[in-house]
Amino acid sequence: MADWLTRHPTALGEEDRAALKDVLARCPERDTAAGYIRDFGEMLTGRLGTTLPTWIDSVDASQMPGPHRLCPPPAPAISTP
Repeated sequence: MADWLTRHPTALGEEDRAALKDVLARCPERDTAAGYIRDFGEMLTGRLGTTLPTWIDSVDASQMPGPHRLCPPPAPAISTP
C-alpha cells in the first residue's frame, strides 16, 4: 500500500487505483492520511515549501496519530552534582 500512496496517482494502473480506492474506503483514518501524503508529494514536486507550515498545522489539527504522538518525548537528562 505504501507504494500506492507514494506514487503519483496518474502513475498507478487501473487495478492499483481500484484496489487503493477500496482499501481507503474501508478506513477513514487511512483515507485522511493518504490525503496528507498526496498533499506533501504535491508540495515537493511543485516546490511549494512556503505551504509547509500550513500543512503541518492541518496535520496537527487532524489529531492523526503519528510518530510524534505515538512515542513520548525523551526523558530529561538527569544531572549529577
